[in-house]
This record gives sequence, structure tokens and C-alpha cells, in this order.
Amino acid sequence: MFYDLRPCIEPTAYSNITLLKMAEYTVSELSDFVEIQQCCALEREDLLLTKAGEILDASTKTPHVHNPTEDPKGIAKDAVGVLQAFDDISGDLAATNDTALKAQWDNNYKKYQSNLEDTVKLAEQGANYIQKFYDEVVSRFSKNDVDWEKDKNLIADFVKANKGQEIVDKTAQASQKFTDLKNDTASFRDQYNAQAAKKGQAYNSELKRMDEDRRNLQSRIDNNRASTAQVRGAMQRTAGPGFLLGWIVRGVMALLGVGTFNMAGARLGVLEQEEQVKERAALDQRADTLAKKESELAQTRHAVSVLTDNISDISGRFDSLAKTWAVAHANFVELGELLQNIGQSASRTSFMRRLDLIAKSTATLTADMRAYKNAVAPGGVLVKPVKKVRPPTYDISRMYGWSDRGGSAGEFNDTRADLHPSMSIADIFVASGWVVDGLQVVYRLKSGGSVRQIHGTNRAGSQIIVGPTEYVSAIWGRSGRADNGQPWMGDCIQQISFEITNSTNGAKRTAGPYGSALGLSAAATTNISWRGRLLCFAGAANNGASQVGLRGLKFIQLKS
Repeated sequence: MFYDLRPCIEPTAYSNITLLKMAEYTVSELSDFVEIQQCCALEREDLLLTKAGEILDASTKTPHVHNPTEDPKGIAKDAVGVLQAFDDISGDLAATNDTALKAQWDNNYKKYQSNLEDTVKLAEQGANYIQKFYDEVVSRFSKNDVDWEKDKNLIADFVKANKGQEIVDKTAQASQKFTDLKNDTASFRDQYNAQAAKKGQAYNSELKRMDEDRRNLQSRIDNNRASTAQVRGAMQRTAGPGFLLGWIVRGVMALLGVGTFNMAGARLGVLEQEEQVKERAALDQRADTLAKKESELAQTRHAVSVLTDNISDISGRFDSLAKTWAVAHANFVELGELLQNIGQSASRTSFMRRLDLIAKSTATLTADMRAYKNAVAPGGVLVKPVKKVRPPTYDISRMYGWSDRGGSAGEFNDTRADLHPSMSIADIFVASGWVVDGLQVVYRLKSGGSVRQIHGTNRAGSQIIVGPTEYVSAIWGRSGRADNGQPWMGDCIQQISFEITNSTNGAKRTAGPYGSALGLSAAATTNISWRGRLLCFAGAANNGASQVGLRGLKFIQLKS
């Protein structure tokens, strides 16, 4: 702890740092400080030096913040903690598609690393400055201090020849840089959270629009079915015998040919179906694109969580590092003032007492500088963050089926961290008839155990055994709303098949199809097509339904 020991200080000369430091002192220390400032006359120098010595001795015996032996550990913990947070967040941002924001974060990361390196060099420079003072000044003092006026000149020459002000300036800059980084990271957090919220809103809006478009298409298909049936019925009635004014009709038929009406009706149906198939394909493409956005959004949400937690932690660490260098700055300022003012000593006794204060102060300051350097860069090498094992990330397909959100279904997702990463599926039970009513899946766990998940109508159905060296490598089929006289079935999984691959020899086999897709027209069909290494299922189901409990499916695999 250092104090300004000049014999006279104007009130306006107090720096912000001095005022901040005063807030850390006890009432007793502040009283002593005030008493010192009242001793603003050369004739009271003896009283001033006595009081300064008492305070300095007391502060070295009873430090007001930390045990000195704990400070280097605390500094190292803060420095490494911030490095680790920067590295963790950078890794999580890399799993998203937010490349511009990741670059912004990594730029702050580089600034922090550079600042740490600079402060390590600064700590070495500060310690060397003090060591040089001992080597070039103290070691050359006259024996028994007989020529103390000459000794004063040695100090004055040292102050002129060495760049003490450079260290003072750099310590202030170091403190400010840590504070600036704290503010920059907090601003980045707010910016990233706002952008993530916008992405979520955009995704939800697009999902809503797509579902509405799909429902509108299905509604038009249903209306067209009814309209086409009416037109064809009218044509058939017109062409049939016994129709009112039949003689006019027969004349028209003779002119155009009997097959004209049938051909017109058939062509009408073909044109409608072609248009609907194209529109359905466009919707399916939008759904595939949206599924990728959903996976990216999940990664963004995770990154937001990590970012928020880490920045809350490192803000305090930045404060600690900034304060470390603010205190170092104040100490070097005060050391400079001690060296400058020692020449004002009116007697040999006061000179030696001032010199004793300098010796006590510099001993502590040198130890602090060395401790910082050894803590942040042990052996001269900057500490490195530990690369953490990151949680798995997933590719999730679009939702097949359930565009109508019908069947009183709720969403499910079988993803869990303890699933076997490569051979996760042991059995699949498919309950089916006209459609796929339900799935039961037995998953293998990393521990060697297993867990069964039921989705939809709860009956066993057909069993697909997936061996311990096998995995599901492809799934295909159809979803949509069929014209089967059961409109309550809605948009569901109409038919499904599985390709199973043996990882040891590459042999493939097919299980299925399950579900007959009765009455499902091409215009109402969404083709299920997925290939990869299936980890688990997600989707929508009503486990209490006696039929058509499974309403929609997604397919999940680990990102490579």
C-alpha cells in the first residue's frame, strides 16, 4: 500500500485513482491520511515521515484485501478463467452459422490474449526498473550515509535517465484495456441475444406461413376432388339416355364426339394434379430448408446460454484484472513521487527515513510484479485454456406429416446424451394398417443398457431387429392426407420403409414398407426421403390414440 509522501499537496492534485483507493481504507486509515495531508510544511517533515512509516508498517502487517500469498493464485485464476470463457464461447459459436459474430468475438479474444502478453512484459519491465534502481543507486550509496547530498544526486540522475513515466502510462493503459474488453464483451452478449431472438422470430414466422400454405393446398385438393367429381357426374349424366332435351344433347354429341366429355374430364384432373404436385414439391423444399434453420437455431440457443453464463462470470474477472493494474499504476505513480521528492529532504535523517519508505514500498511492488508474471505466464509461457469436450450437435430433418397439427398430438424428441453414438437403435416396432399408427423404439445406451420409447398407438406391430453392428442408414415413404373416407386421420405417416446397413461388411437390407397409404393421391403426397446414420427419432404423437397415434416424424443424426 503506497501513499503520496510529498510535504505539500494541493487538493486539486488528487487523481481519480487516489479517490477510488480512499474508498478501500478503514476509518482509522482515512483519519491518518487526513492527518498526513495537514502536515503540509517543511518544518513538520519529521511528523509526516513518522506517520507515513507507521501506516506503511501497519499495512504490511495487516493487508486490507487479500493474503499476499493468495494474490498470485487469484490473479492466475482470473486470467485463465477469462481465457477459458473466450475459448468456450468461440467453440460454441463455431457450431452455428453466425460467422460474422464469431469473427467479432474472436477479435476480442485476440485482444485479450495480446493484453495479457503485454501485461506480462510490463510486469517484467516494472520489476526490472526497481531492480535497476537498487543496482545503480542503492548499491552505490556512500558508506554509513556520510555523503547523503551526493546520494540524493544519484537518485535524481536515475529518475532523469530511466523511463519511469513510460511504466506509469502503460499500467494505466493496461487497466483501461481490461475495462474496455469487459464492456465490449457485455455489448457483444446483448447484440448476440438480440440477433438470436430475431432468428427465432423469423423461423417461427416462416414455419407458420409454411404450415398455412400446406393446409391451404390440402384444402384446395379436397375442394378440387369434390368439384371434379361433380363435373364428371354432370358430364356422365349429360351423355346418358333419358336426359331432358335429349335430342339437343344427341345433336351436340354427334357434332363433338362422345369421347370429348370424358377426355375433357380426364385432362382437367391431370392438370389439377400436376399443379398440385409442383406446389407440394415446392412446399417440401421449403420444409427441408426450414429444418436446417431449426438445427442452426438449436445451436444458436445453446450458444446464447453459454455466452450469457460465461460473460456474467468474466465480467467480475475483468474487474479484478483491471483493478490489479489500476493499483499497480497508483503504486508506480507514488513511487515516482517518492523518488522526485526525496531531494526535498532538509536533513540527513529525513533523507534516510524517506529512503527507508522507498525500500519498503519497492520490495512489495517488486514481489507483486514477479508474482503476476509467474502466475499468468509460468516459465515465461502464457497460460492456455483447456479444450473442453463439447456436447454433441445434431442434424435434424424436417417434420414429415402433422402439418395440420391435428390428432391431439404433442411433440417428442428422443435425443439424450447417453445414447450409443454409432449403434443407438436395437429394435423398431411398427404398428400399421392403412397408415403407420405407432412406433416403439428400443435404444442402446453407452452404459450397455437400453431404453424403450413409445410414440403413438401402443401396440407391438412388426418388429425390426437392428443388430449390434448395424444401423439405420436410410428411410423413405410417404406422408400426407389421404382421400380414404376418414378425414379425421389428417396429415400423417402413410407409409414407411427402412434401410439397415451392417457396419462390418457394408451389407444392406430393407424392412418395409409398413402402411398402405390407401387413397393417398400424388398431389397430396409428401415423399419421405432421408439418408444418414440414424441416432434417434423426433416428431409428433398421441400415445393415447387407439389408431393413427403417430402423426409426424423427424430423423436425427450426429453432426460429423
